[in-house]
Amino acid sequence: MTQPSTATQWVNEVDEVCEAVAGLEDLKNDYAQEQQQAAARPGTEEVFLSSYLMRVTGRIEDALGDFSQVSPTSFTGGDALISSYIRELEHILPEVGRLAEDVYLVSGQELRDRGRLIADLITSVEPEPDLTELVAADTGLQQAYQLASNCHFVERIRSASPSPLPLPAAADGSNVEACRDGQCQIAFSGYTDIPVGETLVLASIEFEDAVFRLADPDGGIGVLTISGQGVASNGDVVIEGIQIGEGVALVNISTW
Repeated sequence: MTQPSTATQWVNEVDEVCEAVAGLEDLKNDYAQEQQQAAARPGTEEVFLSSYLMRVTGRIEDALGDFSQVSPTSFTGGDALISSYIRELEHILPEVGRLAEDVYLVSGQELRDRGRLIADLITSVEPEPDLTELVAADTGLQQAYQLASNCHFVERIRSASPSPLPLPAAADGSNVEACRDGQCQIAFSGYTDIPVGETLVLASIEFEDAVFRLADPDGGIGVLTISGQGVASNGDVVIEGIQIGEGVALVNISTW
């Protein structure tokens, strides 16, 4: 039987592994979600594709950093799993960087092709055995997995239809129309369209970040990413993070 000290250690270790895996799983889902959201909003496909290409190299580098910072594990196959993730991410990174460069110079079918190729490269990162197989092979690890909070987040990301998340309290609640005059405080989860003056802000949560794609009436496209209580602006719209993480965001939005 697993000793209590070992059980606690395994919970901490697998929780750390799950945190890194959750970030990668979220990234794997990103392209399909962007395409789905674009399909529901005629005329926004290039906004979503450009946003995806502009952010994807940095997100892979973040995933590499997350796996590199995982502490050594004591359960069978743990260290080999982490090494495999790092090796596979390092392998695809140069090609992803090549496909994602000069995004402002491409459009139409080339933009679609680049996005699809990158998504396929990211999806190919799948060590064998993976975390699910390691957990299934050990009863003690199964128990640790059930107790580790970040592993619940992995399951939520992998779910085809996750349950709605409770939103934090905001001055304007989730009423995006309150932002139309250029001054609001709202909470949101998932993909949300926010009208700010003449700019349409297409917002979403990506793991621990909030991403805002700004499409102005003249066809200009910009992307702002905020973590925690960060502040970002494109020169016209200012977004201040109050609470961001675990699938929800509370932000202040204003205009200059």
